[in-house]
Amino acid sequence: MTFIEISEILGNLGEFVGSIAIFVTLIYLAVQVRHSRDLLDGNRKIALGQVSQTTSGFRLELQRHLALPHIAQIRAKVEQGEAVYNDVHRANFDELDFVEKIQWKSIQAQFAILTDEGLYQSSLGLVDNQDREVFERSAKYSMPYWEYFDNYIPTRLVLWYEQHKTY
Repeated sequence: MTFIEISEILGNLGEFVGSIAIFVTLIYLAVQVRHSRDLLDGNRKIALGQVSQTTSGFRLELQRHLALPHIAQIRAKVEQGEAVYNDVHRANFDELDFVEKIQWKSIQAQFAILTDEGLYQSSLGLVDNQDREVFERSAKYSMPYWEYFDNYIPTRLVLWYEQHKTY
């Protein structure tokens, strides 16, 4: 066997081994991509669960707080059975004493924070459409009310409202 024949055999063998190595590498990469996708999907589910748990916990705590007798009395004075805020609610708020106004503003600040977080989580795709619509409706109807009382409103929520309010 000549040197040229040996070189051709080794070259062909190298190409064959290289082809197998590329094939094995592609299979390995496909398995890794699939594994990474499964991990991301699992992490997304965990994140959704944590968001849901946190939001539910916040809502439950807020409802517990709203049920306290002195807070329920303030709420009854302001809302008088109607939750969609209007000019009557503003007038009712103006009639509260100083301590009641502070308590009511604190409750409204909690609502603003909950709304802001809900809209932010929605922008990340972590909130379903039904909850997103609730947060959007809450922001649109409540923002003028919160502004009237000079309430704490997260900056991100103010920016969202400016972009989505209808004139």
